[in-house]
Amino acid sequence: MKEDSYMRYLFLLFQLLFVVFLASCSDTESEKFREESIEEAPFFVVDRNATGPLTLVELQINIPKEIDADLTESKRSCFFDSVEKRAFEAGDPASLDPDDFPYWNGEISRADWDQQSSYMKRVLLAQAIISWAMAEC
Repeated sequence: MKEDSYMRYLFLLFQLLFVVFLASCSDTESEKFREESIEEAPFFVVDRNATGPLTLVELQINIPKEIDADLTESKRSCFFDSVEKRAFEAGDPASLDPDDFPYWNGEISRADWDQQSSYMKRVLLAQAIISWAMAEC
């Protein structure tokens, strides 16, 4: 009987040590991820309270290191020129008709667009402009 209690105690102790080990490993990984996230700035920052057309300040792209390493100066220039051009052409996201914005090719209906908040319209349009500029260059 004492041997069963002793084995049960050892088994519970082993389980506890294993859980502590797993928790410490996952905390290390999350800490590493958190440090990497702090180092890498957001790709773009859309002003939550802005109105009117997207501004170049909102579209000042922080190109991730992996992509930045592959960009030549001419591609970088093409990319930023295209972002500026597309933002100007798109105009105010609040009054944008998605059917008139060629990047989406009719994939976003006017009804779906109208249901989005002003902030989400800015985010969606910024993503589209950036993707379009990347594909163009």
